[in-house]
Amino acid sequence: MVLVAMPLKLKRSPAEGEFLFEIDEEPTEECWTALGGAPLFVRTARSLDVPGSVKRNLTVKQRDRGFDEATYIESFLVLNAVGGDCLEDFDCLREDRGLAAMLGHAAPSPEAARKFLYQFHDPQKMEQAQRELPIGEVSYVPEESAALRGLAQVNQDVVREFGAALRRGAHRNHRYGRHRDRELEAGGQTHLRGRQRSTDGLRPAYLEWRTHRPDWIPGRSA
Repeated sequence: MVLVAMPLKLKRSPAEGEFLFEIDEEPTEECWTALGGAPLFVRTARSLDVPGSVKRNLTVKQRDRGFDEATYIESFLVLNAVGGDCLEDFDCLREDRGLAAMLGHAAPSPEAARKFLYQFHDPQKMEQAQRELPIGEVSYVPEESAALRGLAQVNQDVVREFGAALRRGAHRNHRYGRHRDRELEAGGQTHLRGRQRSTDGLRPAYLEWRTHRPDWIPGRSA
């Protein structure tokens, strides 16, 4: 008996296939950005009245030319949100025309941002802390400048507004839930099942419980 070894048929690797798209070297006329989530972050900040609080509490610019304080603060927030870790990263944001179009303003240059940060430094506070340093001590923490105190007030305003927004949302959901309870009690289980198929996403666990206990009414024991 003679055994003949059949050669194995090699499977073609996907890496050997044709390239599935072509690179168009012509520049596009449209604005594109890879930071499409940044506007949602900025919208949240604006809804919490960050720009308004900055205008009320922070005044560091001595000239009207260039960005105002609120635009600088928003630019720093965006830089931090997209992963920037140094002032030079503002150059990347400045090159992003799509991001500027969505935000309504471009990012400041690294040098302009650096000068803005210098406005929070108060040399007089540093000198005062050095004069008041006890004998034998070498480290000190100067008192906050007026600009830093204003920025701290902005932070407090944002936290306060965020808490108020949560309370407003909870109040609306509570009112909506009470109205939905009355609808469910009046409509019966058939009406309940129809409501469960809705996509509003509110109170799913509560509706699930009522489906299994259609005779249950809020405020009344079973």
